Amino acid sequence: MPKGRDELLAELDEKTDAALDLLPDEARQQAEAMLLAPNLIDLILSDIGAMGVVGEQPLALTTYLIACSRLLLKPLAAIVQALSSSGKSFVISRIGQLIPLEAKVIATDITANALYYMPQGSLMHRFVQAGERRRGGDEDYANVTRALREMLEGGELYKMVTGKSADGKIESHLVRQSGPIAYIESTTNTSLFDEDANRCLLLGTDETSAQTQRVVLAQGNAGAADPFDTTFIVNRHHALQHMLKRVRVRVPFAPSIAKAIPTHLPQARRVMPQIMTMIQASALLHQRQRSNRELDHGDLINATAHDYVVARTLLMSPLGRSLGGALANAVTEFAMRLRKQYGGEVFSSTDALTHDAVLGSKSKVNSYLGALANVGAAECVEAAHGQKPASWKLLKDPPKGGCLWLPDVTQLEGV
Repeated sequence: MPKGRDELLAELDEKTDAALDLLPDEARQQAEAMLLAPNLIDLILSDIGAMGVVGEQPLALTTYLIACSRLLLKPLAAIVQALSSSGKSFVISRIGQLIPLEAKVIATDITANALYYMPQGSLMHRFVQAGERRRGGDEDYANVTRALREMLEGGELYKMVTGKSADGKIESHLVRQSGPIAYIESTTNTSLFDEDANRCLLLGTDETSAQTQRVVLAQGNAGAADPFDTTFIVNRHHALQHMLKRVRVRVPFAPSIAKAIPTHLPQARRVMPQIMTMIQASALLHQRQRSNRELDHGDLINATAHDYVVARTLLMSPLGRSLGGALANAVTEFAMRLRKQYGGEVFSSTDALTHDAVLGSKSKVNSYLGALANVGAAECVEAAHGQKPASWKLLKDPPKGGCLWLPDVTQLEGV
């Protein structure tokens, strides 16, 4: 007999409490202090830096809040789009280390039916840390990620399957898998299956040469220093995560945000919930500062202006891509390098590959040029013929990143 949701939640809470009790007293005391600290975000970013993450604060903090959002009824999901070797997987893995085993699922690959047949309750309010997205056409991924889309959308999965009963008869039965889940994966693809991309925040890494220099210098300094034990950092964050309750979060200023959202595209219908959830994730993380009494699962708290400032800062770039037409950071940087090299002159895709210091793949160059053409920033002057590569020309700069319509906190009513 399948277990009910309340029973599964009770089991989850029991495991969480038991795991918290096993952590060192010092870790629990530090976690208590962090949750009450006005500079909680700064403390978290400091710990993330100590875990070896150089720069990348927006991506790191966004990933951390996505993990926290697992405790909400409608968690966040994200895809990190960036070049190979840009650090996207490293950041995700380091943040993942700060989330306790009882609160996450690590899956470097997820097959089409895998989510249905996980142990019952093993996905409820979990942070699913996936690996690199497999390459494949839209039709391939439509089937592979269907269950994932359904889980992200509805928080539950249902599948009718057939099998043999005890007496050998063929009969149908319903497989049910309860969520919800928070989710993150990474990819080098510039083009994603629309139904997947629309459900996720599209994040990026800092691919500038200045960031590369910071990373290399940090690697050099680390090589010359004694190994740094991060166990105490991991323990206090595990304790902190175990202490968080599944609170409900009210956003009093939500109507002001809704009025500011451009509604010319249907994607706006998904953007508003993403904004709300990021605000709620910040409030959930700060829950002990949002109430003057001890909280329990299901209690209601109010989000504050601080939560909106955190959410707005982190969402400016992703929402600029969702509704502003902005491109992935890697594509925009590529366009800037092309502009510097060729200006408005015609160039071949082979020229672009030969003279680009970052991209080392013909397929990647062609993919990025195609992405620029899709937004009217470049055009294919002459298609490839046999051994002759395609000719291209830049028309204009790609759309600027940033969500210019998201109001400043001073413009909100109800704060």
